[in-house]
Amino acid sequence: MDEKTNLIARYKDLSRRAYFHETILHTFFLSLSELNLFYSICSSKDRNYHMFNNSYFEVCGPTTNSERKIILFSYQRLSLEQIKAIKYELFSCLYFEPINAKFSDVLTHRDFLGALMHLGFERKMFGDIYIENSNGYVYLFKNIEDEIARDICKVKHTLMKVSSVPLDQCRLMTTFVDKKITTSSLRIDCLVKDAFNLSRKESQMLLAQEQVFINDVTIKNNSHIVKTGDIITLRHHGKFIFVDTIGKTNKGRLIVKIQKYQ
Repeated sequence: MDEKTNLIARYKDLSRRAYFHETILHTFFLSLSELNLFYSICSSKDRNYHMFNNSYFEVCGPTTNSERKIILFSYQRLSLEQIKAIKYELFSCLYFEPINAKFSDVLTHRDFLGALMHLGFERKMFGDIYIENSNGYVYLFKNIEDEIARDICKVKHTLMKVSSVPLDQCRLMTTFVDKKITTSSLRIDCLVKDAFNLSRKESQMLLAQEQVFINDVTIKNNSHIVKTGDIITLRHHGKFIFVDTIGKTNKGRLIVKIQKYQ
């Protein structure tokens, strides 16, 4: 079986076992593409009722704005309080700080991920990774936290001090900045073009290549109309939240407010 077929089978197996054994099970951390694959095998009705193969499901990550998330499968509908408790039980955050910042390398997302995977762990064990100067914040499953903190001593050539940060004390690393842009339409191809300074042709090509997601779901229709609160992600470019239309220019273009990830 290919990778997609295996993943679909995994979703169905977790859902089936959660239902028949009256328990709660979860996936590993999923990329946008893997999450979109799950949505693609759910009917719109099932998505509205958070149901899949007779079990209930919830999609969540360590933070509100997490890009990499997990799917919880349960025999009963979970309350917000239950989901919050499960998140604190499952997730943790490790903070990486250079021992000597003066001699630190300029570190990237790839450097941190490489150091983590060099320990023998797969990407699916880690959530989002945020870089702030040469400091790093890594979201991961709590059951591997101690091993990572014990065994990793450097990223690239930089010696690191690693400490655990409780989720309720972890400051939000995803920062959205209010911006105003002008656009000709609320069509997704127009908003992507103007939010990321692309040409119309480039935005439509990225849509065709399934690189654009709205609320974790791939959008290929150029004329899809964006709604208030939609989170638009363009792979390898960034993401933004569409807030609202706030006016028009003298030439009739729409002035819209977005919150763009920095």
